[in-house]
Amino acid sequence: VCVSSPTGSGKTLAFVLPSIQHILNRVETEIRVLVVVPVRDLALQVYQVYSEFCKGTTLKVGVAVGHQLLKEDIDNLVKPNVFGDYKRQVDILVATPGRLVDLIERAPGFSLKKLKILILDEADRMMNSEMESSFLLEIEKAIYGTDYGSCIPCFCGIESKVFSGRYSIECSCACSLSHYSSSSQPPLKLLFSATISSDPEKLTLLKLFQPILFQASTSSSSTSSDVSNYVIPTKLKEKMIIVKEEMKPAIIWYLVEELGYRKVICFTKSVESTKRLYLLLRQIAGITVVQFSSHLKASVRDEQLKKFRDGKIDVIICSDILARGMDIEGTKYVICYDTPSNDTAYVHRVGRTARAGKSGTSITLVTPAQFGGFQAIIRKVHTKSLKDIVSLMKLKKSNLKKILPKYKTALDRLRKTIKKETVKASVKKQTIVNSIE
Repeated sequence: VCVSSPTGSGKTLAFVLPSIQHILNRVETEIRVLVVVPVRDLALQVYQVYSEFCKGTTLKVGVAVGHQLLKEDIDNLVKPNVFGDYKRQVDILVATPGRLVDLIERAPGFSLKKLKILILDEADRMMNSEMESSFLLEIEKAIYGTDYGSCIPCFCGIESKVFSGRYSIECSCACSLSHYSSSSQPPLKLLFSATISSDPEKLTLLKLFQPILFQASTSSSSTSSDVSNYVIPTKLKEKMIIVKEEMKPAIIWYLVEELGYRKVICFTKSVESTKRLYLLLRQIAGITVVQFSSHLKASVRDEQLKKFRDGKIDVIICSDILARGMDIEGTKYVICYDTPSNDTAYVHRVGRTARAGKSGTSITLVTPAQFGGFQAIIRKVHTKSLKDIVSLMKLKKSNLKKILPKYKTALDRLRKTIKKETVKASVKKQTIVNSIE
């Protein structure tokens, strides 16, 4: 089952509730629901939702995202019993691809033989390349055995006869479906994303069987000719500002200081751009700005997101690390400081606001040279022209002139700060070289 729906429309609940209901009456604890998500922060968010809805049941939820030692994850998920075998400790496991592969390959007693439902959240991101999607091969091996590729599910109830390594190889007979047993049914695969790929090569990696696509539409009158592969939140206002590259920082300064924008997530194209914009904006009196990147400790990122939700942080500046799936409550504005590289990136960026039926605004800064590319992105996302979808936000030059004195002063300070950091980095590098020699 493939589901394409706007970010913030409730996709998480759409798989959490039915998957819980499906295994609610299980007798023995085994991993029956596996949820794979691309990044740690999103995995923890999904885990928290499952934990909340499993209260009052006997179901147990686990998470494995690499935020602790592998041994600790193994101890939480699998324990040896008195019979010399292993006992699984969770019914539902939320994991990132890398840590899941570690568990399959290195955790004694870890088993997916009883898996009923496999859920891929933000599925398209995990299918970007054959390398990134290699974890799917490991999941298939863990379910069907090392020879799964040449086998079909056995419906005759014959016991496993051959063991190779840690996987049993099931009978590969082609017996009649009249002997079908529900206990041998392959797991149901559920794919969720705001952008489901239509690339045949990517979909082949998932080994889907008679897939069904459920795609949300913002209009009941949409026809097949004007339905896009993407769905944007209905209460999102999309805007753009045409601006020269060198004036981008001044525009952000104006929006935050003069227009009073708060609860802002600002996306840049790189960690370096994030840092420079952060160093500039933190000089605005009366606001709290943070930079959010994968270089920060997980505990620091969690604390930043909590403060943002609580209104203690006004602006988060980041690269696309936050653009996937994360539900950051109360985000009013998304600013694309750097134009998104493609339509998928645009959908996931602007989807951080206008979630769960609330209103929100996205503003993309577009240079004259980037205008044609941005037009193409909007047409691909909406199947309509840019002028029909995105409103042009015009800023009066007289208003911008008001901030120029403070802005130029801040810019001079930024240049000095960057120069000092460059000198420090150079000295540190030379010290390391000297110590090696």
